[in-house]
Amino acid sequence: MDVENLPLSSLEAACRRETRQHLRGAPSDGRYCLEIIRRAMLRSVEHSDTRAPYSDSVAQEAFVQIYTEFIKANINRAALYKVSIDDLVQQVWLRFWQAAGSEEGLTFTSLEKALGYLKLTTVTAIFEYRRRTRDEWRLSSLDQLAQDSDDEEAHAKSADPFSAYIRQRFRERVRELLIDPLKYRIFWMRYGLMMKPSEVASLLRHEGITMRGRSVTARMVSDELERLFKQLKDDPEIRDLLQSD
Repeated sequence: MDVENLPLSSLEAACRRETRQHLRGAPSDGRYCLEIIRRAMLRSVEHSDTRAPYSDSVAQEAFVQIYTEFIKANINRAALYKVSIDDLVQQVWLRFWQAAGSEEGLTFTSLEKALGYLKLTTVTAIFEYRRRTRDEWRLSSLDQLAQDSDDEEAHAKSADPFSAYIRQRFRERVRELLIDPLKYRIFWMRYGLMMKPSEVASLLRHEGITMRGRSVTARMVSDELERLFKQLKDDPEIRDLLQSD
């Protein structure tokens, strides 16, 4: 089937169907989605002039509508605090179109690669949001104490100055122990952003960061996290702070 000759409405319906199939792990045909992406990134002049405006705004709108829900599904709300999900989605799309308009541009050979890039862009946008707001990570054992709750007991607990001191001292102690910036960042991405080791590894590779001179893998991240967690767990002050809370 020549997908280049299909009307956009047919492409959109087929793309939604095949995307659902792909996300369920079932066999799928990504050609319809790739054709929408190709049209969405067409320029109004030849030779791929990155300064030229996009020529198919309808295809762009269809592309954005199809995958906005996918982006939202990859935003871990538990790792964010008082942020507009819609604003974060806009940041993801802004990053995508900036990359598409760069000198290197964007090309995808499969639906899997296109979705993988959108997921990585989402993770990067979340990381940048956290860095801009200087919001610090929290271990899952302390996370419930930092969240607002309609439960009166939770309100009272979070309002307790002693509990607030414990949380603050806990964060300070972790910073004192994890002196290496990369180690601290890896631990923060895992327990603050709630990113999977594979997502942490992808982000570090995307930024050109290596570990022990090698490209970062999910296994390397998991092994590093295990070492860091043991280091923190064995610290007497950390143990006392967690038990005190």
